[in-house]
Amino acid sequence: MVVDVPSDIAVCVDSRIGVAVRELLTNALEHGGNTVYVDVTRSPRDEGRIVVRVSDDGPGLPKGEWLAIERGRETPLEHGTGMGLWLIHWVVTKAGGSTRLDKSPLGGASVQIELPVEATSKDDTKR
Repeated sequence: MVVDVPSDIAVCVDSRIGVAVRELLTNALEHGGNTVYVDVTRSPRDEGRIVVRVSDDGPGLPKGEWLAIERGRETPLEHGTGMGLWLIHWVVTKAGGSTRLDKSPLGGASVQIELPVEATSKDDTKR
């Protein structure tokens, strides 16, 4: 696993986000390939938001898995195989954020969560 978080990013997010990030990492490690890449950046669209992206080099997500999330409901013919992506989506949405699926530069899936943040000083992060 490769983690890339610039040292100048020190932010606070909703405390529930840990559950979503943990689930993203678990999914990538269990269903991805050999490499998982995690990066954190400021949103290019809004300085008051942060982007956490988890990418892997696995086979990617089946189309129906993410379509149900985007639609907000499942149908008998299009549904997910588990609750992990729903959990991520619900937690991030409740925290005022959004989720997005992309093709990973590594060849697999890349799930991105964008979250509102409250900037902190570097001293606050040591508490």
